Amino acid sequence: MQILPTLAAVLPLLVLAPAAQEPPRAKPAPGPATGAVAAGSNSLGARMLAELLGKDPAAARNVCVAPASIAVALGMLWNGASGESAARLGRLLGYEGMSAADVNRGCAALLAGLSDRGGVSLRSAQGLWLRQGVQLDGEYLARMRAHFAAEVTTADFSRPETLLAINSWVKARTAGRIPEVLDRIPADAVLYLINAIYLNAPWLDPFEAKWTEDRPFQLVSGASVPVPTMVRNGEYAIHETKEWSALRLPYADRRTSMVVLLPGAGRSVSDVAASLPLAEVLEWVDGGRVKRGRCTVQLPRLHVEWGQDVLPVLQRLGVADLADPEQADLSGLGTGIPLFVSRVLHRTWLEVNEAGTEAAAATVVEARAGGRPKIFAVDRPFVFLILDEAQRLVLFAGAIVDPRA
Repeated sequence: MQILPTLAAVLPLLVLAPAAQEPPRAKPAPGPATGAVAAGSNSLGARMLAELLGKDPAAARNVCVAPASIAVALGMLWNGASGESAARLGRLLGYEGMSAADVNRGCAALLAGLSDRGGVSLRSAQGLWLRQGVQLDGEYLARMRAHFAAEVTTADFSRPETLLAINSWVKARTAGRIPEVLDRIPADAVLYLINAIYLNAPWLDPFEAKWTEDRPFQLVSGASVPVPTMVRNGEYAIHETKEWSALRLPYADRRTSMVVLLPGAGRSVSDVAASLPLAEVLEWVDGGRVKRGRCTVQLPRLHVEWGQDVLPVLQRLGVADLADPEQADLSGLGTGIPLFVSRVLHRTWLEVNEAGTEAAAATVVEARAGGRPKIFAVDRPFVFLILDEAQRLVLFAGAIVDPRA
């Protein structure tokens, strides 16, 4: 029987602000572009979580997504999209009203902030794998290197060693927690855009293993099952509303935390996810409203491994054209080959125990050759003009109704 943990236990929130009554800690001051990119990533994660959980509480299953990983990989793709494809993807990522330069500056600053701090290990890596013999636009490559610190590799996609190399790249950048994210390389695959994120965060106040014991956990079916549950008595920040109650569990650096959201009476995790109160939670932890009080916390130990192709979810959220070989416009990549997005593979690994939290994620955007180049078929009667363009002069004009005559 599958155990469904509380919502935020499978969606850790990185918060970058001090809580009241805690020792002072350094707080970065992100610029407007960085804040907008972060807000777009958060919104995407909330919408995806709601889609993945679904509206039927009884059908809910464990979900663990890394919004930042997905948003970064899609941000790399956005840089190579054009026309309506770029507009729709930009709306999904929250880029509306921002210039390309602002988006990329925001992404660069956000990625630079994903770094080790105060005993917490946090890092992100971007990779771009290109099929041998295919060229990318030079300006696109320059943006990938300058703003996303992307490692660019050209490889023979027909060789089995390439599949192993891509998975090894991800494995190395997730401390071995995600040993495989790509199961095959299709014959017409042209490009892979990859993000990997790794977190290892000890609690500011660790739990003691000697107090961990089996305690009942109520499943969505109403049945209770025993699960190993950690216990700690201490001062914690709690925020309660009619819809949910929130518990903040800070990590050692005091600027990264897990926030656990428990649905209120008569509500489910699906209900909370459908209207995930990100703005209120972030304002709570960042707006001086955090009040710590004495509390006994009982938190299940967790081990979650989750993964699937999330492209169908993204299509439902507004970017269906990217997966359509006839509609996708990735001409900004400069390959000269009509491309479409065939898969967006996302895998996560999460462990929560007495010492802290370790988590890893990888996102792979796969672009394949597809569609047909636009054909201008002169296969019916037509009019023609022969022009002296320099003088804006029509030299000849005619109509052809039968080329045989």
